[in-house]
Amino acid sequence: MHSRTLDYADQVLQATSGRGVDVVLNSLGDEHIPKSLSALARGGRFVEIGKVGIWSAARMAQTRPDVAYHPFDLADVLGAKPRGYAELLERLAPGFSSGRLRPIATKTYPLADGVAAFQALASGKTIGKIAVEMPSAEQRQARARVRGDRSYVISGGLGALGLKTAAWLAQQGAGAVVLLGRSEPGAAAAAELEALRAAGTRVHVLRVDASDGAVLEKALDGLGGQVPPVGGIVHAAGVLSDGLAAGTDWDHAWLVLAPKVAGGWNLHRWSAKQPQLGWFASYASIASVLGSAGQTSYAAANAFLEALAHERQRLGLPAVSVHWGAWAGGGMASGQSRVMRDRMRRIGMKELSPSLGLEALGAVLAAGVPQAVVASVSWPAYAQAAPAEAATFLSAVAGNAGGGGQVAGNLRSALLAAGPAERAALLLGFTRRHLAAVVGSDTPDELSADTSFAALGVDSLLGLDLRTVLERSLEITLPSSLILDHPTLGALVSYLESRLPGAPGGQEAKA
Repeated sequence: MHSRTLDYADQVLQATSGRGVDVVLNSLGDEHIPKSLSALARGGRFVEIGKVGIWSAARMAQTRPDVAYHPFDLADVLGAKPRGYAELLERLAPGFSSGRLRPIATKTYPLADGVAAFQALASGKTIGKIAVEMPSAEQRQARARVRGDRSYVISGGLGALGLKTAAWLAQQGAGAVVLLGRSEPGAAAAAELEALRAAGTRVHVLRVDASDGAVLEKALDGLGGQVPPVGGIVHAAGVLSDGLAAGTDWDHAWLVLAPKVAGGWNLHRWSAKQPQLGWFASYASIASVLGSAGQTSYAAANAFLEALAHERQRLGLPAVSVHWGAWAGGGMASGQSRVMRDRMRRIGMKELSPSLGLEALGAVLAAGVPQAVVASVSWPAYAQAAPAEAATFLSAVAGNAGGGGQVAGNLRSALLAAGPAERAALLLGFTRRHLAAVVGSDTPDELSADTSFAALGVDSLLGLDLRTVLERSLEITLPSSLILDHPTLGALVSYLESRLPGAPGGQEAKA
């Protein structure tokens, strides 16, 4: 019998010679309730576990006064007993073990066939329950394993991280690696490729831009039987080009977005033709998780990779987005200016050794998670040095690291209580110290009032850092053009002093 029509009630009466059953356990609404009542014997019990369209006790008493009506919610019944569910299962388990109780008919689908499971459910032809089974730890580890009868595709394969990943795959026993790059390998890259070949790994280099879908597909399909079936994909292509959002046009934004967004999407689509694919790893950045001043487009590109990984897993496809911190001896962070590298160290971002990073990659692949952050960070230092960024992600840490709010309150109180001369000296000393921290100088006293920000290498990004610290400490709102409008330390201090309450012509603006 089934509940897709109302015939079950007549079938029950027929099976019981017109008597009906003693108990109805109901979860169906609307016309099913009176129909089920018609199959309930006189003096029977109607146990209601439904939530929508159920009858009131008064209506049941009016319709069938002989019936004991029991609507209830299992969660309410067991709410006062934390172990209630466990105790029920412990009582039921022996019955299933002995065969006295039989579980409801269940058809199980692996996660990869999740779409088929929903299609079966929608067909209205299933009996019992449909279950979607998650892969076991052993299955996940087997899927993440690097195999000698598989090849592995790496976009951005001629970059520092791509080559390190290729070497790691070779050490793990990869049958072949296919490296995608937009240009010919340089001398250093060529030497690393020869080392891989000398160690016995088949290496194929394809000069192709992953953001061009048609070219990418033609190049990869053209390998034909030259390499074993593809067992894994690493999407490591990327471009870093800093700039504030206000000064970014679409062409500049797409320069950063294209390698990760278009490249990731193209590899995602091509991977649908790879039946032996065990994993798909996108190399994203911690910038999209924590935020990073001046890297709006870069953060957005990496956020796309994060979303793509979640969508692939939703579809039952392998995927993980690895949000890396800075790598030592390579990676995009090493190509930045000295000032920017100093800034990373100042905010607690340490460099990750390649061996540790690749060891973490293996663990992430085996875990089967859609997203992971792998970075070496001093969180208290980060929360103290980058409060604006930390506030969006690490509010609990920021609230307990260094007591920034108390420091800000004390400084503001001291400035307001001081006389004009003392106030200027306090403000100059405070601003000088933070300017020195921003530019990585160990000798703040050498920064005179005439010091030019341009001469110190303070660009718009570092200026944003300084402005954030000043806003938080002085509890005022400052314009985005602060450094451009006041290009020396002395000019900046004079302007800040004019913004404090009580200053001649001052216009206090609370943050």
